[in-house]
Amino acid sequence: MASKNEKEFSNNVKQALEDILRRISFRAEVFYRGQLCDDWALDTSGSGHVNFHIVCHGDCWLHLPKDNVPIQLRNGDIVVFPHDAAHVIGSSKDKPSAFGVKISSVVYSILENTVNEHP
Repeated sequence: MASKNEKEFSNNVKQALEDILRRISFRAEVFYRGQLCDDWALDTSGSGHVNFHIVCHGDCWLHLPKDNVPIQLRNGDIVVFPHDAAHVIGSSKDKPSAFGVKISSVVYSILENTVNEHP
């Protein structure tokens, strides 16, 4: 059980983080929002932008290329890669043999086809 000092420290850290985030201006673009089932793996790295993922329902596994131990992400978790680090998020605890589906390529292809169909 957390001590009173630990709770105060935790509340102070939370307040400091909230103050910092209020002062930062964010601009985000959503490249993919989906509900996935069965076996899946996504690799959204390589865009040159900050990547973030929000787990809204269920759970999944975060895999990093140099780390053999995956990190389980659950409902409500947020992961941010400020330097566009290589990563895969997937349904399996087992590390994928290849780093997933390049979502950015898929989305750009869909957008390009949509623009070409509706000039």
